[in-house]
Amino acid sequence: MIKTILLTFIVVLTFNGCFFKDPVKFEKETLLQEANTCSKFEKLDSKLKCYEKIVDKNSVAQLRLGIYYAEKNEFPKALTLLEKAKENKNFYANLPLGYLYFKGDGVEKDLEKSFNYLKETANIDANAAYQLSRFYFEGIVIEKDINEGIRLMKSSANKGMKVAQSKLASIYKQGAFGVTKNEKEALIWFNKAKENKNDTTFDIYKL
Repeated sequence: MIKTILLTFIVVLTFNGCFFKDPVKFEKETLLQEANTCSKFEKLDSKLKCYEKIVDKNSVAQLRLGIYYAEKNEFPKALTLLEKAKENKNFYANLPLGYLYFKGDGVEKDLEKSFNYLKETANIDANAAYQLSRFYFEGIVIEKDINEGIRLMKSSANKGMKVAQSKLASIYKQGAFGVTKNEKEALIWFNKAKENKNDTTFDIYKL
């Protein structure tokens, strides 16, 4: 009798696990899938038309179009879209927003604001962590902290970011930023970068 009850309980848990997802996560996955249908178009015009159709309600479309317009130097339009994506809780918007404020493109240059944007999402976004490490390595708007810079760089590298893996190999080989040279550590990261044939950390940003 007890075995029957336990078995029924396990089956119910398994059933619920398969069919009842976290609604927030499910919504994000749906938005990404919808946006990715646009990225499959080969012609730029077709991609843009597809994104424009969904941009009012899709934060991934807002993110990607925002980056596209920033690259075209249409900064007011880019800023509006990226801020809208952030308002819609797309944390990936923090990276391009941080970049705009770092460079002063379309906005008044504000390194502290750039730092805060990156720091807000560094634990989630490998690219944000990588860019934030520079602030700590170089002491930009904050006291130099080599250990924190290395921690952030490793966080990016461990999430599969190839450029972070290569940078770590270089840092340990050359003893950059005052880090103690470590040939063994350099080789580990060099091999990780060499073996990394599928860096997907930039995919969310690609038009």
